[in-house]
Amino acid sequence: MSFRFFSDKNRSVHLGPYPLERFARGGQPDLSTLAPFEPMSFHRPEDPQNLVNAMDDYQAMMDVIRDGVVNPTQSTIPEDGTARAEHLKSFGYFSDAAMVGAGKLHDDVRLKTPVTNPAIDRLAEALRTRQTKTLASGIDMIMADLKESIEAPPA
Repeated sequence: MSFRFFSDKNRSVHLGPYPLERFARGGQPDLSTLAPFEPMSFHRPEDPQNLVNAMDDYQAMMDVIRDGVVNPTQSTIPEDGTARAEHLKSFGYFSDAAMVGAGKLHDDVRLKTPVTNPAIDRLAEALRTRQTKTLASGIDMIMADLKESIEAPPA
């Protein structure tokens, strides 16, 4: 049994269940001390017992689904940055996130070239040539969605 510390009965959805707006805002951190970006690798040939090796195919599937079919319906995006942040935060809370924050991303912190998972090509080939070997309920729908996502043009 649990009880609520804070009531969200009269709170706007974008504020979420906790009064995070009471926290003092901090300054911009020094990003120059961060290590340069390196893409994640799920390949550890020097350590075959490592669990990371088993995650390679699953991460490729997640990357395909995340980058897959895009809803063609264009929604209205607010011009006002504050309203846009409130919409994003509201969706985060709708998706059951405990805490959501939003901030500006400047061009100098964006990747110059996008990173793609090299395992996606191997997964695409396997989906084209392999037969599903499980009788699990719904697997045919999942595999069909995965194939559709792989064949979708880049968003």
